Amino acid sequence: MSLENNLASIAKSLELIAAALTQKNANPTPITAPAQPVPVPVPVAAPVMPALPVFQAPVPVATPVPAPVVAPVQALTPSPFADKNAMMDFVMTSYRALGAEKGAKIQDVLTTIGYKNINDVPVEKWADLKAGIEGLK
Repeated sequence: MSLENNLASIAKSLELIAAALTQKNANPTPITAPAQPVPVPVPVAAPVMPALPVFQAPVPVATPVPAPVVAPVQALTPSPFADKNAMMDFVMTSYRALGAEKGAKIQDVLTTIGYKNINDVPVEKWADLKAGIEGLK
C-alpha cells in the first residue's frame, strides 16, 4: 500500500470522526457512522538476501619458496621544510616575491606534481614542490 493511499485513508477516517463528533454534539442520541472498510496496511516481507559465498585459499601445488632477503632501505631524503607551516610560509613568500602574474604559475607547479590544492601535497612531494617554485624564480 502506497504512502498516498495511507494518507487518503487517514484523511477519510478523520472526516468520519469529525462528522460523528459534530453530530453527537448537535444531537444527544448516539448516531453510528456507516461502516466503511478501512484498508489495513499489509506488511511486505523484505526479500531474503542470499548467503555470501565462501572463498577458500588455493591449495599450494609446491612447497613455498622463502622470500629473498632485501637490503635495508636507505633513509629517505630529508624534507626541505620542518613542517607544513614552514612549507606554506615558503609558498606564500615565493608568491609575494614573484608577484601575482608569475605567482599564479605556482598552481601549474602543483598540477605538474599531481595536486590541485596546496593542502593536499604530502611530505614526500615537498621537495618537488620547492624545486618547481624555485624554477619559477
